[in-house]
This record gives sequence, structure tokens and C-alpha cells, in this order.
Amino acid sequence: MTGVSSPVYGIQLAVERPTLDARHLDALIEHYLQDVDRRSDPKTARGYGHKLRHFREWWRRAGPERGWRLTADDLADFLRYLEGVESVRGGKLAYNTRRDVMRRLRQVFRWARRRGHIPVDLSLDVPMPHGSAPPKRPVELDALAALLEAAGQGNQPIRDRAIIGLLAGTGVRCEEASGVQIRHISIYAGGSGVVFVAKAKNDKSRYVAFDSATGRFLQAQLDALGRDSGPFFPSRKAGRGLSPSGIYKVVAAAADRAGVRDQVRGPHDLRRMFATFWARRLPGKGYGQLLQKQLGHSSFETTATHYLLTDVGDVSDVLGAGDVSPVAQLYGKPRTAKPV
Repeated sequence: MTGVSSPVYGIQLAVERPTLDARHLDALIEHYLQDVDRRSDPKTARGYGHKLRHFREWWRRAGPERGWRLTADDLADFLRYLEGVESVRGGKLAYNTRRDVMRRLRQVFRWARRRGHIPVDLSLDVPMPHGSAPPKRPVELDALAALLEAAGQGNQPIRDRAIIGLLAGTGVRCEEASGVQIRHISIYAGGSGVVFVAKAKNDKSRYVAFDSATGRFLQAQLDALGRDSGPFFPSRKAGRGLSPSGIYKVVAAAADRAGVRDQVRGPHDLRRMFATFWARRLPGKGYGQLLQKQLGHSSFETTATHYLLTDVGDVSDVLGAGDVSPVAQLYGKPRTAKPV
């Protein structure tokens, strides 16, 4: 029987690499952002545009030098340029920022190829930054205490302490806190209560609960306002509430005064703090699903992956509470482990 020979393939060291005539690339990116704005909320489009501005600024300078021809090598050059860009706070751009810039750029090329704006897909040629993001650590209780004390040293101490209390005591987003109205606050006889979050992400309103300790800060703000309607966190402009940027500035200023900016970079760190401390005190998926509702996530996976900043110390607490490991069960003293 004669065997069938298999084809033999050679290695091509010199291959043709796609080159894009990118003289209209800046306009294409603007078209992409307009499409994002139509399909999503304006905040998302603004965020994407903020990230992509780094590439657009670079390409306006680098494009003419390259004859407006864009290749994979040019994309690698942009990443090297990006790694040397300084942030507004000084120092190099954070890893997460550089990663997001390259992710958005990759999305632009994928979208453009799918919509027929370009004949080749350059998304796979967009490199990602080297390294990894530094591990996120939750805000600790002493830092929160210092933050609240520092908030009381500002121009509007009652309001600013209520802002910190609401963020850390409920886990609401910065944008959600900025939209709270007086009528949205309901405080029960014991001091606990609920807040109606009308200005929620993706227009999904919800109620969030708060305990009596948080309620004391909110009640103090209600008493100081002395009225039944209007923004709960008023700004200097009559009849208007603080914008998300205003909420951020209150938290950042208090963190600077307290000397805890290494832990509290902004309001979102207080949101993660709420989620992490909840998980430490109330472990288990049943409690986790309640936390998901409180935070307004569409899935528990989002809550668990991005907000529960548990670490090896939490694992040590569980191991130290009882005979969890097989070695401890064999040789350890009988103890009762915490339920997980």
C-alpha cells in the first residue's frame, strides 16, 4: 500500500505586514466616540475620549513624520512614548491608565474593521503595557477615622463629614452621591435608614441601606440644611448640588489634610472599603448577593472580582480561627472555625 505524503510547509521570515493610510485616523476616532456616545451614556464616551487623547496628540505629531502610514511598529513606538508621559499629579502614568489607553485604541481598530472603515484589523497589533497593576489595598479603619476628622476641618464640616459617611457607610458611587436629594433620605427611629439612588449608573435606580452610625452623619446634615427639598450636598451655586467632581475634591482634600492619600485616592476607594469590610464580617455567597444589590452591580462576579480586596491576612484569620487545613485537623487542638 502506497502511503500518502503530507504537504511540507516552509517558514516565511519576510512577510508582508499591514500598513494603514492613517491620515484620517483622528477623524475616525472622533467618529468612534460619537458612536459610543449614541450607544452608551455620555460619561462613558467622555472617559474613552480622555484615554484616547494621548494617542490622538501623539499621532498629530508623529503622523506627518511617518507619511501618515501606520504599522505595528508605530503602535509599539506609541506605547514607548506613553510610558514616558507624566500624569497631572507628577510621575509616570499608572499601569492601569496605560493599559486602558491601549485597550481603547484596540477597540477603535476592532470597531473600524467591523464597520468597514478600514480594510485590515490592526487591533491584534496593539501592544499592551509590560508589568502588572500594583495590588489594591483596602482603606483601614484608622485612615477612615483620620479622614472624617479632616473633613470636619473644611469650610463646610457637617456637609463634608456627611459625604465621607455616605460613601463609606453605603458604598455608593461618587456620581450617585452627587445626585442625592433631601427627599431621597429616609431615617428610621433607630437612626438607620435608606437612600433612594436616582442618579445611578446606566439609569438603574435603587435603594441603599445605611446603619445608625452612618445615619448620625446624615441626620446632622439634614438638621444643618433645615429644609425639606433641594440637593443633599449643596454647592456654592444656589439651588445646585455638588457635581461628581465636587464630591471628588471634598474627599481628596480631606485625604490630603489627613495624610492618608496613599490609601484614599478618591471616593471609589471608600466604595471598595465598604465592600471589603462587608465581606470580612459577612462571608458567604448569600451575603455577597445582598452586597451586590447594595452596590448596584448587575452580577456578583463584578462585586467579587473588583471590589472585595481581601488578602492573605483574611485567609490567615480563617485558618487561625479553627482546624481548616488537613494538617491542623490531624495535629491541631479542637477549635470551632468561623463559618464561611
